[in-house]
Parts: sequence; structure tokens; C-alpha cells
Amino acid sequence: MPKSPDTTNAGFTLIEILVVLVIIGTTLGFALLAFGDFGSQRRVIMAAEQFANYVKLAQQEAIIETSTLGIAIGTYTYQLLRFQTRWESIPNKNIFMIKSFPKDAVVRLEQSTQRGQPQIIIHATGDITAFTLYFDSMKKNHIISVIGTPNGIISVKKGVEE
Repeated sequence: MPKSPDTTNAGFTLIEILVVLVIIGTTLGFALLAFGDFGSQRRVIMAAEQFANYVKLAQQEAIIETSTLGIAIGTYTYQLLRFQTRWESIPNKNIFMIKSFPKDAVVRLEQSTQRGQPQIIIHATGDITAFTLYFDSMKKNHIISVIGTPNGIISVKKGVEE
């Protein structure tokens, strides 16, 4: 006996739609947790990690070239310098071009330096001047810091208090 047209299933039930919405919501929640927020705090953390890698790369360059290099840190930028008879900037066309900190980053360097030379000096042996570079944001202090020891070890510490 054929079914009448009013008893056939023509769509999804409310329960099926709700189950799909819960699955999608859960998946999006895990995706946001996995990738994190790319707001100002995340940009500051990424900038600190990028700076630490920049210093490590500069150490390798100093060892390969057997020369003395330095990193000059400004309020908004940092760059690699080479010492020949005086400190000279390295051409902007290579990997060591002038880098910028994020606009919402507040960077503080804790280290004593002499006037007229870069704050971080890297010797041909890979040794560096000791430093601590604190990365804060406009909203939160002590997000992350990059620490360099005289024997050339560079470490990144999150949430470091002074």
C-alpha cells in the first residue's frame, strides 16, 4: 500500500540540526584554542621569539664571518651592524635588514652599554654581551622576555617578572 504524501519525511528534524550545530561549535572552539588569539599579546610574543631567532642567526653569521657584529635596538626597530673600523649597517637587501617591533609592543632593554655602539655585541666566538629585553604590551606588562648570557645562550621566558 503506497504512503500518503503527508507522512513522508521531507527535511531534517530539529534534533538533527541541533546536533550538527553542537558539532560545529565544538570544532570551532577547539580550533580557536589550538591557534590562539592573534591579538596584541600574541603579536608581542611572536616578536620576542623572532628577535631571539634574529640574535641566534647573527651569532652564526659572526662565527662564519669571524667578525664582530652588533645589534642596535631602538624604540621601534632593531638592526644588525658590522664592526670594521667603525660600526656600519649591513645592506638592507639581505636577511639582516632593519626589523620593526609591533606597534603595540613596549620594549625595554636592561643592560649597560657604552655610547656610540650597539647594545648587543656578538663576537666571532659566538659570545655576546649579557642583556634582558622585556616585551610588554600597552595593556599588560611582563608578557615575555629574551635573555642573553655572556656565553652566547639565548633564552625566551614567558611572564617574567622583574
